Amino acid sequence: MGRAIALHMTGSSVGQFTAPFFVGIFLTYYGWRSPIMVWSGLGISTGLILYFSLRNQKGSLTHEGKVLSPPFFSRPMGIYLMAVSVWGIAQTALMTFLPLFLVDFRGFSKEMAAAIYGVMSLAGAICRPFLGALMDRMKRRKPVIIGGFIFAALSILGLATMKSLMMMYLCIILLGVFGSGHSGLSDIFMIEMIPSGRREETIGFILTARMSIASLAPILVGLIAEQIPLPYIFMILAVVPIFTASIISLAEERPVE
Repeated sequence: MGRAIALHMTGSSVGQFTAPFFVGIFLTYYGWRSPIMVWSGLGISTGLILYFSLRNQKGSLTHEGKVLSPPFFSRPMGIYLMAVSVWGIAQTALMTFLPLFLVDFRGFSKEMAAAIYGVMSLAGAICRPFLGALMDRMKRRKPVIIGGFIFAALSILGLATMKSLMMMYLCIILLGVFGSGHSGLSDIFMIEMIPSGRREETIGFILTARMSIASLAPILVGLIAEQIPLPYIFMILAVVPIFTASIISLAEERPVE
């Protein structure tokens, strides 16, 4: 499962690391309006492709006679949801304010700050399959997940404190590997805790809860940033992955069929 989900996520990352570079090229010649219209058209095209490719597979994608039921819950699931919700707040805040931090405090151009997302996604896309394979080889998910959050904390701290350009890029690459690439793979830990017949409603509930909590981060950090400079806020955010790792360490790893 680690390799399969890593391959799936790497495919989606291709668009994430190519998009900022294409947007930068379009901005040079056409301004903001045309690229946004093009990207909206790509979203519509994706929806149509999915519709026509999946409409004939309806029977194989649903459980006959399945009724609506509440999400599956267990103690490890509750601990996992708490941990990733805490991390989601830090991750969303970091990604929201990273370009502003790079431009205002590290002297990056706006175009280069936007392209950083591409660098991070590329790093995550390259390393994600190896992390997924490592999870499969170890037969355990939790040690890789905990180690990844520790590296994420170190990369955020380095980003906030180091001003050397080479060290900045190193921290950005590590953040791409462990801040986005690794954290997506941590969902394997959660998926394996859910009985196969209960996964649809449970995964939907967990993702909705996690994203709803994470959506509060930009406004909270934005209000704090009016009083505290962003480098100090990033130092505070560096503590969050350690806290997340500590919470996940309490969860038992007991996959179910």
